[in-house]
Amino acid sequence: MQYEMELDAAELIEERRQQWHVLGITDAIMDSVGARVTDMWNSGSGCWATEWSREAQRAADEGNHALAVALYGAAKFPVLGSPAHAEAYRAQVAEFLEHAPQTQDTVVFERITLLADIGGMAVEVAAHAYGEPGLNADAPIVLVFSGVDTWKIEIDDVARSAARIIGARVLTIDMPGTGEALVANSMHGERYVEAVLAAYREYWPAARKVAAFGFSFAGHWTIKLALMQRVDAAVSIGGMIDDALQEPNVRALRFGMKGIWGNSLRPEAPLDDETLVKEMAKFSLRSQGLLEDGARSAPLLFINGDRDQHSTPTDVDPLRSIPGATVRLIPEATHCAAEHLGTVIPEALLWLRRTLAGE
Repeated sequence: MQYEMELDAAELIEERRQQWHVLGITDAIMDSVGARVTDMWNSGSGCWATEWSREAQRAADEGNHALAVALYGAAKFPVLGSPAHAEAYRAQVAEFLEHAPQTQDTVVFERITLLADIGGMAVEVAAHAYGEPGLNADAPIVLVFSGVDTWKIEIDDVARSAARIIGARVLTIDMPGTGEALVANSMHGERYVEAVLAAYREYWPAARKVAAFGFSFAGHWTIKLALMQRVDAAVSIGGMIDDALQEPNVRALRFGMKGIWGNSLRPEAPLDDETLVKEMAKFSLRSQGLLEDGARSAPLLFINGDRDQHSTPTDVDPLRSIPGATVRLIPEATHCAAEHLGTVIPEALLWLRRTLAGE
């Protein structure tokens, strides 16, 4: 089930301001919506999903479809815990699919349905595929995906950049428990990711290498895949590793993250703090034996801000001594180094291109 949680709309907008700037939402729009919202979960005037959706429809009527997609994304945020949020998400998907192929970009976009084999069961996966025309059959495959609160539509620009910069066949999906994913989040979510990659490789069996690029909690999965050496290279932007998944940090989570993450498990009832603490601890890569002495990694680039509001300063420390892993913390930056994504993303994509080329 999807469930609601108590949230302060003004605080939520302020915490997301930098991220939504990157998506094209202006301060003026954020401030205007923030001044009008008095309710997070119902529908009608003064309600979160309604007010953001009105801004989205206005942008669409003016022909600014990229902004409309971003605004519908804000309307459905942070979870599909009410009919109003679910409707905003349906509107975002429809707006995106109607206008994404019309971009002036040279990258070809295609929405595809993959059948991923997960434990002998075929699971449908709604995926978006990107690539420049004329790619060689052995071009690498790069999976790009994001976390529990930002889904594949919001990373369309990153996927297009990856296709251009790396010269890869790029695939975006929603991580387990989010968006259109039909499976819940769990400590073994990498099995879902691996199954998706295996299904896509059936399309392009000559692909010489496979990589994964993950933001936020998807960055947890890319770290895990690198430590398990299931990919040829990986990038994690703000992924959680160990300390960030332990009780002190979990209890301190703010900005609705407890409920957002709890929703990704798709539980039968809302999670209380005690249950959430127990569930998040299961995801620790240390408790799963992946950070022990002698651990090695496929080439892995980890980037985050050193002021991550959702994590701990020590969370990344285990990676520093693992061969194959490179750690970069951006001074005075927050989760995923949001203030510097304009430079962080191109640099990470260039690193991935060089790594996949063996340079």
